[in-house]
Amino acid sequence: MSQSFPMPVTILGASTFTNDGGTTYNSVHVSNTDENNANVKGALPAKHGADSIAFSSLPSDPSMYPLSCTALATTRTSQGKTAIHFVGFQDIPGQKASQSGKGA
Repeated sequence: MSQSFPMPVTILGASTFTNDGGTTYNSVHVSNTDENNANVKGALPAKHGADSIAFSSLPSDPSMYPLSCTALATTRTSQGKTAIHFVGFQDIPGQKASQSGKGA
């Protein structure tokens, strides 16, 4: 397992899907900004995978989004592409931190 690192995020929402074979896919949609990059104006949406325990730790109340918190992230490589994957979240108002050491 890769070492996780903290990543400040603004979560716009999240979704989960289980296919007919029983594999579950969790997605967390975030808003990225880069004030130091003149080529980026405003916010850019991005989608990252998440462990099931990380997904289930997110609030169900839609009024809590967008939600600023700290994601515990790892990088995963598949088919020659490296992607950020969330294993937990910290600093969610009214909740304790969640972290998983296992993939979803």
